[in-house]
Amino acid sequence: MAFLQPAKLDRNANFVLNWGGVAWYERFVYRKRISIKFAQGAYSDCARLFAGHTHVGFRLNFLNSKKHSLQYGFGPTFVYRQSWYRFPGYVQQNKYLKTSGNWQYAFVWNGSEIEYDYKITNKLDIGLHIIPAPPDFLSFEVGVRYWLRPIPSNKAWRNQPAKRKWFYTQKDIVK
Repeated sequence: MAFLQPAKLDRNANFVLNWGGVAWYERFVYRKRISIKFAQGAYSDCARLFAGHTHVGFRLNFLNSKKHSLQYGFGPTFVYRQSWYRFPGYVQQNKYLKTSGNWQYAFVWNGSEIEYDYKITNKLDIGLHIIPAPPDFLSFEVGVRYWLRPIPSNKAWRNQPAKRKWFYTQKDIVK
């Protein structure tokens, strides 16, 4: 459906530039290693129509240093967009996408993401997100994360006396 995608970067629309944002809340349940994440996205899709997603899932942190962080997240995701059936010549190619009125949607039980963050300041990170869904698509996102309450690194936890707490905040860390 490359002819329907005005923001395509190549003739076959293998690469398409979209704009939007995702707001999320993440609660760390074990140090800065395991968390639960709720995310709500809103953006333009490949045809410059409104699209979005709602995601609830678990995240595992594999790397957490002073500057670098690497996470893997997984969990159910509900994705939706305005229907492309409004365009002459549109043919449905995604077998999971359902249509209801002016909307198309899909529920994915195993939605996942890989996230790398580079810490700029204590409250600001630059991140790269990869959402793998082969063979249907592979999504790359670049963004900024602002921490309302920064969470200490795992190295800071290793140097602490045992406090028998599952969740720590910055004020719990002994300097």
